[in-house]
Amino acid sequence: MFRTTFASLALTASLPAATQVFQAFEGDGFNTWESSGTAFGLAPAAGKVDGMEKPFTAYANDSLAASTHGGNDATGTLTSPEFTIKEPYISFLVAGGNTPGKTCVQLLIDGKVVRETTGKRGLRCEGALWDVTEFIGRQAKI
Repeated sequence: MFRTTFASLALTASLPAATQVFQAFEGDGFNTWESSGTAFGLAPAAGKVDGMEKPFTAYANDSLAASTHGGNDATGTLTSPEFTIKEPYISFLVAGGNTPGKTCVQLLIDGKVVRETTGKRGLRCEGALWDVTEFIGRQAKI
């Protein structure tokens, strides 16, 4: 079983040229994102996590948030700080497991899941896009 991993997160307008990076998961830690459990480790990974046979591919920049630290038995969450949705789309890269509610990326508004995306059970990061037009102006977490 793969854990879902996401490499970068962008709030985007209708045109790609208007993309604003929300979190690139580069550096020594997760900045203002809150990590629980052991699955995400202490910092973004540079493609390969100890214990994995192969690395993640097609992620942006130099590293990604990977929930594969500690193997399949590890659990945890990585949660963004609350933010105001200002653009009609949120796009990101995702890889790994495809178990809704367990190995996934979720958009939470008022503590409720309003959007969810899983990986495709592979190590290649693929683009995902949420239309969040109906939530513009609302507070959310990922």
